[in-house]
Amino acid sequence: MNSTYFDEIYHARTAYEYLYKLPVYETTHPPLGKVIIEAGIAIFGMTPFGWRVMGALFGAFIPAIVYIFAYRLFGQRRYALIAAALMTFDFMRVAQGRMATVDTFAVLFIILMYYYMFRYWQHCSVSDGRVDGMFKGGNVYLGLSGLFFGLGTAVKWISIYAGAGLAVIFFVTIVRRYLLRQGKTTVPVKEGRKQKTVQPAPDAGHAATIEAMLCATLFFILVPAIIYCVSYLPTANYNGVAEMLSSVKQSQIDMYDYHKNLVATHPFSSNWYEWPIMKRPLWIYTGDQSGPQIQSIVSMGNPAVWWMGIAAVAAVIAAAIAGRRTGGGVFIVLTGLCAQYLPWVLVPRLTFIYHFYASVPFVIFCITYAIKWLEQWRGTMRWLTYTYLSVTVTLFIAFYPILTGIPVSKAYVRAALRWFDSWIFYS
Repeated sequence: MNSTYFDEIYHARTAYEYLYKLPVYETTHPPLGKVIIEAGIAIFGMTPFGWRVMGALFGAFIPAIVYIFAYRLFGQRRYALIAAALMTFDFMRVAQGRMATVDTFAVLFIILMYYYMFRYWQHCSVSDGRVDGMFKGGNVYLGLSGLFFGLGTAVKWISIYAGAGLAVIFFVTIVRRYLLRQGKTTVPVKEGRKQKTVQPAPDAGHAATIEAMLCATLFFILVPAIIYCVSYLPTANYNGVAEMLSSVKQSQIDMYDYHKNLVATHPFSSNWYEWPIMKRPLWIYTGDQSGPQIQSIVSMGNPAVWWMGIAAVAAVIAAAIAGRRTGGGVFIVLTGLCAQYLPWVLVPRLTFIYHFYASVPFVIFCITYAIKWLEQWRGTMRWLTYTYLSVTVTLFIAFYPILTGIPVSKAYVRAALRWFDSWIFYS
């Protein structure tokens, strides 16, 4: 309540340096996340509330965006509410959102860029027996996806991973649409509650495909590049555009060299394959540990969400491979999950469990798919859904003190919360 902790020592300080045009110490991430933190400091001062308020606001928006996305995916408020509830009561959203680091901003932008790419996919799908025009409103969704891609990239480079997933979705979309316009494939069309298969009228579609490629170049290369460069404007007083661009270029070289050549150890680091099982939570704050009570903050996932997520992701992948669940929503969710998680397999540098944070929304969508399929299979299984959600909320309440630094009994933490030896919550 009176100082910075964990990476706040870099990001909150850098935001303050941006605000007063001081020499900048931390340059390991792009500026936008720290510029957002700077806004809170400018309004509320260089106080713990000032440097944390923007992260708390963005963290509060995440479940709402998950709800909107899930409503589009599942078409029912019930399943949108389930997804939003799982996101709300996930531990990491709380722990990361209550401190002045940039991950929460990046995760929000990643969800939004995939949401609008999904809207683009839907727009380019078939309705009423015809193929919708790719440029009759569709490019609005493409442009918004590119906008949030640019914002996310200007916060943290993990959004570049998201960009790879967006590229896959985009190219599959235009190839799929081209084949539909050529009449080389049939498509399902809903008539009320029934579904029939139609053969679209042949259409060359070359002009639409070329236009889509040009728009993608604009929205996912030029616009993000402009956003990225403009994000550097609040960081210093530049003497002209040439000096600013030179500074931006050197900053990219420095960031790449830092992450490439980083050699460090940390007692709470963990590898990519350990994150879903939460082998080693990240202990990020410790207060007075000498008495019978402790104050700790730990970044980890809700076991009911993350562990259930392993089974749910496997089920969704299996269903997709079997061809039973091949809808666009499943494709978008699995692509987003792979894009955010698999690149870490190739990262040799020091990593932590919070690097899994951007994958969590897609894991939650997989859980929601599994719940929906289970309830469709057996309508009487809803009691199991309510039981699962109750366990999720109960665990959130139980672990809340060590997610937020609230004083709590050592005996309680030791007896009720420390399930494994590698879960270290106090010294």
